[in-house]
Amino acid sequence: QSIIRRKNLGNLDSLAFDQFNIGYAFHLSGQLDSAITNYQRTEEILQASNNFSSLKGKTYLNLGYVYKKKANYTNSLKYLFLAENSIPDQTIDKASVYNALGSLYSKRDEYNRSLEY
Repeated sequence: QSIIRRKNLGNLDSLAFDQFNIGYAFHLSGQLDSAITNYQRTEEILQASNNFSSLKGKTYLNLGYVYKKKANYTNSLKYLFLAENSIPDQTIDKASVYNALGSLYSKRDEYNRSLEY
């Protein structure tokens, strides 16, 4: 209901940013399940607002990082690929995506794939 209210007020972008920051705080404190929950809420809010801002790509990137920390490499790859497709080229965030993909493939002993990034 709060999402609907915020949408009516035009505050979904602000809500998404707040939700992302909460997820990031949990991420930094090592509370990975709570970080995932909050990042996924951010994604839902951004979809409801039809906003495909850079926050969406950063949300996917951070979900990729969190799933990697949890050794859930399948979900990590899923979100890192979503980030790759959501983040513009020639940005520091795009470089972070490639670094994360290379590192993840290396962790999975897929060294040839790792070298691609």
